[in-house]
Amino acid sequence: MYLPDSIARCVSALPYEESGIGMSGSKVLCYENMVLKIGTDMADHERSRNILGFLEGKLPAPRIIEVAEENGTNYLLMTRIRGKMACAKEYIDDAATLLPLLADAIHMLWNVNTADCPYQNMLEAKLAFAKRNVEQGLCSTDDAQPGTYGPNGFADPAELYNWLIANKPTEQRIFSHGDLCLPNVFIDNGKISGFIDLGWAGVTDIYQDIALCYRSLVNNRDGRYGTTHPYFDADALFNLLGIEPDRDKLFYYTMLDELF
Repeated sequence: MYLPDSIARCVSALPYEESGIGMSGSKVLCYENMVLKIGTDMADHERSRNILGFLEGKLPAPRIIEVAEENGTNYLLMTRIRGKMACAKEYIDDAATLLPLLADAIHMLWNVNTADCPYQNMLEAKLAFAKRNVEQGLCSTDDAQPGTYGPNGFADPAELYNWLIANKPTEQRIFSHGDLCLPNVFIDNGKISGFIDLGWAGVTDIYQDIALCYRSLVNNRDGRYGTTHPYFDADALFNLLGIEPDRDKLFYYTMLDELF
């Protein structure tokens, strides 16, 4: 496999595994202590570089080792977060351990000082991206959350987009991961060891992360990704966060994610 010289000097001859988890469209190579992300989405590449630079010293996240761009392909070599994904069987099967850790993860994000944050991902900006995705036919309906489309849901992504425009909630600004699904949260030695896939991190509504974390928790518990786990009350997460859940916002931000 071809790699630019600056990247090859760091990883040449080192063993790696290709990650099969995620929907970013990028190729991700996992080395023992490094991760190499290869893709063609320049906007995603720039967002990832900028937000990782902003988060250094603020949040446990990958550090940039080397970057390269050649012939329309972007290469981002980062440090590897230690531990296991929060969706690992040992955690999903032990909700009494997992739920407090997820609450810790969300609180860590909320505590990031947003001064000088390079990205303001409020609804106006997110809906503009969603509109582009709809117009360019980039929204898949095949892997949508069950019930999003069909007889009791929306006819298509365009109808969903119009509903999102007409039902915008009041926003509460906070620092957000942007895609706080369980595979993007790592646990090591009983603590949150870090976050990955931070390309959509920035300032946005507090329910962006709550909604996607809750959805991921329920989907993993209920076997949507292949393995059913012991039942637990996912709503206990809200108690650990110290909030009364806003079901309308949970639904809104879950639906917004269907256009990304």
